Amino acid sequence: MDLNTLTLLAGERSTTRGLNYFNEGRVGSLTISGDQVVALVEGREPYSVTLTITESTLEGECSCPASGHSEFCKHCVAVALAWEHEKRAPNWLVSHLKRLKKEQLIEHLVRQIMADEDLANKWQRRITTTKLKK
Repeated sequence: MDLNTLTLLAGERSTTRGLNYFNEGRVGSLTISGDQVVALVEGREPYSVTLTITESTLEGECSCPASGHSEFCKHCVAVALAWEHEKRAPNWLVSHLKRLKKEQLIEHLVRQIMADEDLANKWQRRITTTKLKK
């Protein structure tokens, strides 16, 4: 997701403000499910943002007042930037993980998840939701 694409969607002012929101850490944790990304963004109050991402389109919905006259507000820009940032794994990490056996990967993942109660709860909700959909 480059700034030129976001500027086309949101306009220059909203893109600049969304970039500032992202850099200030105003985007809460992302929930990614299929082609959708959901997050809360701290503005004057917390705003709920949902992005729908396909190969050819990026659509945004936000609970802020500006969304009434704009399809892609500064909060949508901030979430798009956070999503793009989260997707990028450093090459050194990817290279290392590719060398590990499946059992080693599972062991490391379980250890990391169980060391963080919030993360363990997110995984449990994700797994429960997936089971309910089937």
